[in-house]
Amino acid sequence: AIPRQKGAELGKSRGTQPEVGPSGVDALFQPPILTSLVVPLTAIKGEMVMAEPSDGCVPFHNSQHMDQRIALMLRGGCSFVAKVRNAESAGAQAAVIVNHRAMGLDEEDQARTLFMMADDGSGNLVGIRSLLITSTDGDVFRAALQNCSLPEADPAGKCLRVAVG
Repeated sequence: AIPRQKGAELGKSRGTQPEVGPSGVDALFQPPILTSLVVPLTAIKGEMVMAEPSDGCVPFHNSQHMDQRIALMLRGGCSFVAKVRNAESAGAQAAVIVNHRAMGLDEEDQARTLFMMADDGSGNLVGIRSLLITSTDGDVFRAALQNCSLPEADPAGKCLRVAVG
């Protein structure tokens, strides 16, 4: 099991069977995922879509599929702020970034290596929430996304629904 950390829990569901998913760590530069000192935040729920390109460092080629969805991206290539800003520009309501694989570490130890995503100095311009998750948890989401496509997933076009928060 993944230890509870400062951050958020992701829930995923296929059809009507919800599952509890991984925990993650939020960023230093946008509204926090888990809590707010002023107003309790509610979970963000929506379909998850893999960003194209997967590192999210340039405007998304698949932005037409991002509106009000949750963007999944891989760590690396640019700042966390740039990734989240590109997700927001594409219309995503939240962003989930998959950490690098920590070789030789089990899932619990990988979760301990997560950290709060740094601000590059322009994070105050970001308006959506984001979360960093382990590579093991990211592999689960990526595999689920590879096994379906938005137009063919179900009559509503839903592939993988998640709740961030």
